[in-house]
Amino acid sequence: MNANVWLVTLLLVGCTGEKGEDTSGDTAADADTDTDTDTDTDTDTDTAAADLCAPQDPSTNNVSETQLNTTYPTPAGGTVTDGTYELVRFEVYAPATADAHLRARRLVIEGDTLVSINVNDGVLDPIQGGRFTIEGTNLAVDIECPVVASGALPYTVSGNELWLFDPSEPNVQVYTKL
Repeated sequence: MNANVWLVTLLLVGCTGEKGEDTSGDTAADADTDTDTDTDTDTDTDTAAADLCAPQDPSTNNVSETQLNTTYPTPAGGTVTDGTYELVRFEVYAPATADAHLRARRLVIEGDTLVSINVNDGVLDPIQGGRFTIEGTNLAVDIECPVVASGALPYTVSGNELWLFDPSEPNVQVYTKL
């Protein structure tokens, strides 16, 4: 599973490497064994990642899939602004077909951090968090928790909406800034 799937199912369906393994590389064998007096930056990084996945209230706005038989839109990029975004539409484009799944999703964006809180069919998924940069019309995402992964996610900002694309499905998740 890649980071596109993570964000798109928000995404996040696990934040894992290709075969679902934890790709963080944190093991007792690679623990910091420096004997100097530097501050342990590994601990700082672990704390920051834990903060990204701290418990948060999920959205209660359940969204069903909508079937669209129009041309799949082209990602246009744009300026992503800080705020809380809630899923308002889940658009499925032919040849894919919409199904009966219900999703309630919230994104919290602050600076270069992104936190995804997802409820799929009434079940709260693990909260996922990481950092992102803009690369053209893609959000380049480095997921830090609950495990480490990275990937690119096509997007569009349109007014107060953030559209996240999954061309492999194909679908577009449309979030509105609160």
